[in-house]
Amino acid sequence: MIKKKIIIGTAQLNNIYGVIKNQKKMDLKEFEKILSLMKKNKLYMFDTAENYNNQKILAKKLNEKDKIITKFKFDKNKVYDENKVKEFIDEILNNLSKDSIYGLLLHNPEVIKSKNFKIFFNLLTKLKKNKIMKIGFSCYKISEIKYILKHYNFQILQFPFNIFDQRIIEDISVLNLLKKKKIELHIRSIFLQGLLLDKKTQQLPFFSNWSKLFNRYNKYINRLGINSLSACLHFIVQHNFYDKIVVGVNNSKHLKELLKLLVYSKLKKNYNFVNFKSKSINLIIPYLWKN
Repeated sequence: MIKKKIIIGTAQLNNIYGVIKNQKKMDLKEFEKILSLMKKNKLYMFDTAENYNNQKILAKKLNEKDKIITKFKFDKNKVYDENKVKEFIDEILNNLSKDSIYGLLLHNPEVIKSKNFKIFFNLLTKLKKNKIMKIGFSCYKISEIKYILKHYNFQILQFPFNIFDQRIIEDISVLNLLKKKKIELHIRSIFLQGLLLDKKTQQLPFFSNWSKLFNRYNKYINRLGINSLSACLHFIVQHNFYDKIVVGVNNSKHLKELLKLLVYSKLKKNYNFVNFKSKSINLIIPYLWKN
């Protein structure tokens, strides 16, 4: 069932996240409404990161049933020994008030070739024991996936997948190897940080190079008689190569609408989004966007 694949991303909690303008930070009351809605739908998995600055909030509000995946950034100039890696693990667990977490992922894959990271990762693999169930990577490029598959033993991979960014399904050899190694694959950025949902943001000067693509996309979903949220979800359910979907929501109303579409509606699988895939890295990788 598709609902069991949902992981709630918490980047919006205590942050202004994504490219959509005039957003408000999600406050604690709104997050509590989301938690209530999740409990009602038997959803228990959350995704966070150390730079979201919300781990102490999660620590207070999540219970024993809830599973956490968190991400960290590695300083390639830093050298770790066993004691320092033990301290690193304990600090993560202390921040989340957990004895153990489901997943720990590297958030800045540009360090994967550094000697210090390789030492750190090997020690992490050795010392995680019952404290971290699975370790892995949050990547942005197919070349990064190929490198980590060759050089690391890991259990989780997060990678973007949306109407404009279809790279992961174009490299069958990578998907086959992930499956062969039984690596849990999470798709994220299914709304491209909100860009696919918001026409005003699509008209910002930086995105003018892709105005024709936006126009074609908006005309197509108008012709289908669906909104942009529905279009993104229709696209996602057409594929089943992934194990989990990381979904960011701005408020409880957004989550309710998403669950209604994803779980209770019959999403059609015959809509064709192939023609909207983009090869432009400057569009499909958000950290390359300029304000």
